[in-house]
Amino acid sequence: MKKFCIVMALLLTLLAGCAAAETLQEGKEALKAAKTLDEQLAILNRIADEHADELENGGWDILLGVQAGPGLPEGLLPDDWEKSEFTRVDGFPAELREHKFIVLNGPTLAGSWFCRLPEQMRAASVEEAEYVMMIHDILMPSGYSYTPPATSYHRDYLAYALNIRTGEITRFWGYRCNAKRSGRRDQLNGDQLTAEEIWNLVRSQIWGQTRYEFGDDAAFLIGFSGKNAFVMGYEGTPTKVDIPSEVEGHPVTEIGKSCFAKCDSLESLTLPATIRKIEEKAFYGCPNLRSVLLPEGLESIGTEAFRFLSSLTEIEIPSSVSSIGKNAFMVCNKLSRAVIRPGVAKLGEDMFSNDENLALVYLPGEIKGLENAAIESGAVIWAPAASQTLDDAKRLGYSAVACDGGPQDMPSFRFVTEGDFEYRILDGEAALIDYLGTHVMIDVPETADGLPVTRILSSSLRQKMSVNSVTLPKSVTFISRSAIVPASGQRAFDIFIPNPACEIEEDGIKPYNTNDISYSTTLYAPEGSLAQRYANDYNQPGRLVFEAWGEGVDPDAAAIRCALPLAEKVLAGAGAVWEASDQKEYAWLSRIPGYNAQSPDAAAVLRFSKDQFETLSLLMGGDGNIARMFATIVNTQWNLPYAKVAARTVQTEQLGPVADGSCVVIALCYRTDIVLTVLREDGFAQAALVCSSPQVIKAMTPEYVSGIAAQFGISGSCTVYPPEEISALLAKE
Repeated sequence: MKKFCIVMALLLTLLAGCAAAETLQEGKEALKAAKTLDEQLAILNRIADEHADELENGGWDILLGVQAGPGLPEGLLPDDWEKSEFTRVDGFPAELREHKFIVLNGPTLAGSWFCRLPEQMRAASVEEAEYVMMIHDILMPSGYSYTPPATSYHRDYLAYALNIRTGEITRFWGYRCNAKRSGRRDQLNGDQLTAEEIWNLVRSQIWGQTRYEFGDDAAFLIGFSGKNAFVMGYEGTPTKVDIPSEVEGHPVTEIGKSCFAKCDSLESLTLPATIRKIEEKAFYGCPNLRSVLLPEGLESIGTEAFRFLSSLTEIEIPSSVSSIGKNAFMVCNKLSRAVIRPGVAKLGEDMFSNDENLALVYLPGEIKGLENAAIESGAVIWAPAASQTLDDAKRLGYSAVACDGGPQDMPSFRFVTEGDFEYRILDGEAALIDYLGTHVMIDVPETADGLPVTRILSSSLRQKMSVNSVTLPKSVTFISRSAIVPASGQRAFDIFIPNPACEIEEDGIKPYNTNDISYSTTLYAPEGSLAQRYANDYNQPGRLVFEAWGEGVDPDAAAIRCALPLAEKVLAGAGAVWEASDQKEYAWLSRIPGYNAQSPDAAAVLRFSKDQFETLSLLMGGDGNIARMFATIVNTQWNLPYAKVAARTVQTEQLGPVADGSCVVIALCYRTDIVLTVLREDGFAQAALVCSSPQVIKAMTPEYVSGIAAQFGISGSCTVYPPEEISALLAKE
């Protein structure tokens, strides 16, 4: 039995030893312990063989650079490579791929590079080595002038091959990171690249590259790196691009850095299932790229990979993606729908920054980075019910929809072009997304595809060189940020907005940035409209001028119209309180009849300034809140039930901003009830049932309401409307 146990223990030890392969970190520790360069080269060759796949597809988190041990001949390496005699060639000579190398970065053995060389190029010992490959960087004076005076340097990265036996040196590669033209004094020099970034720039020189022709007069430049291939760039003017899955027997796994950057001709892109990486700025600034299908199996999307895609309308991130770089889809003006598949753990920082027309976003139930992804506030987040993502979206102020059926539950959208205008159709409405014509004066149609045009989307009328006058239809209710921006060459610019309730987002209309008043933009809109308020509040006086035009708006009518739907909800809530509460305590609620909430017997509208409002609390704001104070005063005068029912019936909504910029208290008086509504200047509204008595309604006068308001520090204009005047007022709207 004892002998059996010993045998089993030996067997288990042997099996454990077989299973426990050396990790990269353990290999690095072995390198540090090695005493000679020969020992280091032996360890690096072992690492290269055992971790070939890991090194080819990543592994840069552990750098294998250590101080080179003794072994090279004395005096072999020049003190200053740039002052030594060398031959400059364009690219790594193909014949050198058949020779053995040691790789150095100054005095450091560049193990991370060495392990990624082709097997036939890796020296197993100093005696076997034929060449030294040297990679280093130097600082070169930029000559740039700064205020205040400062000095900066370009950073040049250089690569040499030194023949160990003859001493001949060949410089085969160079790359410059230019100094900054402006910035902090200590951050003016050219960027310092990582070992991975330098390798990605040089690897095709060492492994080789080829030209892969496709279509008419178009070709890919394909680089090789180990078993795999990657797309380096293109030739010609490709429109429809299908990346091949393999070239010369090598699977294509990567789209290289800036590969298709600023390719104006590119319209559609299909990637094969072999693709694992899309590098930094791979499709940066491709204005006509409208269709991108990312394959399952894709692992990383680089920084700014799809930035400045003005035609891309939707994107789906597959579940295999584990890394998304900063600003990956920044400034994609037409991007309207984004789907992040379950499996993606974290959104990229500022991933959707300045995608101002993003409307629909599907997110999995557990995902990090929502608060940093810069999803536009107007987008609707769809996520599984009872998920952390749904809770996070609501906490961050997004409109959030529970969606257990997946992205297919989201509404569909489409784009249509009619005449010189392109529209996005979504939720039964049309939104202008681009003007395609060259007219000087344009009239935006009221309908598109048979649907009302309700929104002017961001950038739709931005810097159109020919346009100096825009007239919107009355159907337009919202102008998005940066939607209407005069071009630099336009002096006078006129905008006509007939709808008094048309809301303009911050910088929705943005005049040309100059102090020359001849470049001013004139906004024509009804007196008392939201457009007038926008012009009055614009923070650069003189650049945006308001002129009264069209049918004016009555601010009292707008306030009452906002209050009525809230009153209907409050009165319905009061009935629910009566049914669910102590009916003795709330006995007076039983008198609420089934009257029409849209037809009050009187309406008192009290307007006052934003400054006064800031000293008060809202309806639910504690002891000093408006509802409690109002009800307490009336209760004392008329011996009415106490107003704590306000806390049980309160309704809160975010409405459009108040047209004239004032704050409003609206008292809607029904036969036995008063619903008090508070409307803040930014459109935040609360309403509650505060008291009930026909006597109060009979006594309702401007003086009575103003007297109550004065008791809690409000002074302003007050108007009281009887039923017939309310009807007439609303009929004019």
